[in-house]
Amino acid sequence: MVFKWRLQYRAGLFGADAEPTFLPVTLTTAPEREPAAPQAATPADTGTIEIVIGGAVVRLHGAVNAKTLRAVLQSLRA
Repeated sequence: MVFKWRLQYRAGLFGADAEPTFLPVTLTTAPEREPAAPQAATPADTGTIEIVIGGAVVRLHGAVNAKTLRAVLQSLRA
C-alpha cells in the first residue's frame, strides 16, 4: 500500500499544495491473554469457519477463544 501511495503522491494525485506531515502515534500495551486449558478435541473443535468482512478473511480452525475472536472482529469493523 505504501508503494502505491508513493506513486500516487509523485503523480500529484493528492493535490498540488499537499505537504507531507507526521501524525501522532500512541502505543498501548497488548491485552493479557487467558491461559488455554488443555482439552480433548471433540468433533465440534475440529471444524473450520471462514468470515469475510470487506477485504479481510478470517479463518478459524478448531476451538477459538471467544475474547480473542471478539477483539479481531471489532478491529476489522474500525
